[in-house]
Amino acid sequence: MNAPLVSLIVPVYNRQTSIEVCLKSVLNLEYTHFEVLVIDDGSTDGSLDIIRRVAATDTRIKVIVQKNSGVSVARNHGLDEAKGEWIGFIDSDDAVMPCHLDIVRDEQGSHADLLMVNHTSGQYFDGVIKLHVSDGMNKRTEHPVAATYLFNDFDPFENPFFPIWNKFFNHTLIERHQIRFDCTLSLGEDQEMLCRYLLYAGKIVHYSRPSYVNLEWPGLIHLGSKLREPSDYLYNQKCNYKALCSVIPVGKGKTEWYSIHYGINRPITRILYNYTKLKNHKKLCRGELLKFTQKEIIPFIASIDITEGNAREANVRFVRRLLLSYGARPAIIWCYIYNVYIQFTDCLYRGLRKLKKIVGNDLHSR
Repeated sequence: MNAPLVSLIVPVYNRQTSIEVCLKSVLNLEYTHFEVLVIDDGSTDGSLDIIRRVAATDTRIKVIVQKNSGVSVARNHGLDEAKGEWIGFIDSDDAVMPCHLDIVRDEQGSHADLLMVNHTSGQYFDGVIKLHVSDGMNKRTEHPVAATYLFNDFDPFENPFFPIWNKFFNHTLIERHQIRFDCTLSLGEDQEMLCRYLLYAGKIVHYSRPSYVNLEWPGLIHLGSKLREPSDYLYNQKCNYKALCSVIPVGKGKTEWYSIHYGINRPITRILYNYTKLKNHKKLCRGELLKFTQKEIIPFIASIDITEGNAREANVRFVRRLLLSYGARPAIIWCYIYNVYIQFTDCLYRGLRKLKKIVGNDLHSR
């Protein structure tokens, strides 16, 4: 049997709600010359049984079982087993549209190192995926240097730069440079891997038509949304900041600007603002947050030389100045105040909308 053109890698951990929808969307692809590597990462629910049942209907699905080791290990396992010329990644709670592999099929011979499609969001109802936004336009864009395009024309401040699920990677390039996911990372591992790939990637081709679908599942908790330890956040942020900085010589233009923005923004938004939200502030005592901020966050932020424009949000720039000029305590107090203000205005806005609706219904009934 000839090697497939595309290897699609799907890591799975406790996704019995969504995995069948995901795999059936893959089997519905219009271009059929692909393999699906489904890596079950030690699921404890019914995911593996569902995977095996779907795999029994199509020989293109290869099931790999490993003990629970994390998404990076699972994806690396898939890379080790992949046979395709191109590598694609699909999250087990998402889906793809039938045209998802058209870019890979149509760009054979274009000598691209990276292919990228757009994505949309949707929900699954009664056996049908309902898209929130569907754009039939399909503009083709190419650039000789992938990193330069992603950090400039594509604009990572306006578009999600980090996903690997809307991209296809040249398998030969991955193996030549032994690019794998960092198994010490449980957050931001996709962006870190992408940055290392961009060090070697030349031409990129981008199709504007959405073909990857981020599905919303009521009650399903995404790993990226779970509150983590401050040390876990900061470790991931430092690794990603280093990876972004390594791309600066390759991705001319806004690469340095975005890298600095990331380095300043993430510790402040993901740790300080996150842990001072009313719903989270009891999960870490104020003394621990104060000590961690003084000992770990301030030295990291102080090591990043910025201009005012590098930190895009005014509230982030303000907290940075508080941290470097007055220390951790005033910055944390401000974050508490800011979160109270945000929650108050949000409640007020929702209350006014509800009142407007009640008054409107009352007037209509008269």
